[in-house]
Amino acid sequence: MQEQSFQVSRTALDQAAQQILPRYRQSPLSFAERVQLTKHYHLANFPEILVSISHSRRYGAALVGSLEVNPQLQGIGIDLEYAARPLPATVIKRIQHPQDNLAKIPDRDDQGHPLPTALAFWCLKEACFKAVAASHPEIKLLSAIWINYPYFGSTLPEAQPANSPAPHLQGMCQVHLETTLPQALVLAQAALVLN
Repeated sequence: MQEQSFQVSRTALDQAAQQILPRYRQSPLSFAERVQLTKHYHLANFPEILVSISHSRRYGAALVGSLEVNPQLQGIGIDLEYAARPLPATVIKRIQHPQDNLAKIPDRDDQGHPLPTALAFWCLKEACFKAVAASHPEIKLLSAIWINYPYFGSTLPEAQPANSPAPHLQGMCQVHLETTLPQALVLAQAALVLN
């Protein structure tokens, strides 16, 4: 099952990259060479493409962004989970940031489907973490990222001169319920762009 979802996410990655980069589409490289990742966030043979993948049992998803199209893009993230997955309150407590605003996470997606709020929060945290980690590996915990839907951010842990504010990151995120599959999935996406 894990191997199947891995293959599905790589196929999604390949299809998405073909749509945004002509050089990728025209490449003579094999499938395995095209989808080979470097540091989880870049395609090894196409460093101008940022990637994020997620898989859960038999489903997989990919998100791609081109630095050629948007040089301000710092990172992207995607996460998917089965909507019926139980998520203990202790997990939510462990990943919370003091600035999280769970009340802003929608209880319905843009098509009116009910969203399990705790799982939507988890997926958003995962997607936002992936978007931030691409360019800021010093951020190592989900609890270092705040969600104030549809925004997310973090204070960088770098040493700052006295009386100067710590630099902040801020990006945008979205979450929805995918109901066209036999089992509903919660899907979250995030992008971090230079201001």
